Amino acid sequence: MSNGSNQSWGITVLRIVVGIVFLAHGAQKVFTFGHHGVTGMLGSMGIPLPSVMSVVLMAVEFLGGAALVLGAFFVVGQGLEWLALLRHGLTLTSSQLGSFFYLIVGLHATRFDHIFASSVSMP
Repeated sequence: MSNGSNQSWGITVLRIVVGIVFLAHGAQKVFTFGHHGVTGMLGSMGIPLPSVMSVVLMAVEFLGGAALVLGAFFVVGQGLEWLALLRHGLTLTSSQLGSFFYLIVGLHATRFDHIFASSVSMP
């Protein structure tokens, strides 16, 4: 049986794997082939404006892959920071600062969770 939590973890693993693949291929294009190599490759495939498209391709693969991978590390780091704040006594009822902090972070997480869930929803 599959539940929402398993599906969420599956999507997370998929994002990390896709991020690693994009980052590796983008790094290969940026650091090994370079702009001229990628432009030549795209030109030989018949892609229009190969010089412009090579910059777009390298940027999307390298920076997009880095963003996906770093996003996973951000979520882990945020979880560790929450645990540290709880150990130091910052809770919803400890002070107004604690209430405000958890309100802001909770709303942020809820809002982005709905955006990501709707962007990857399947019929």
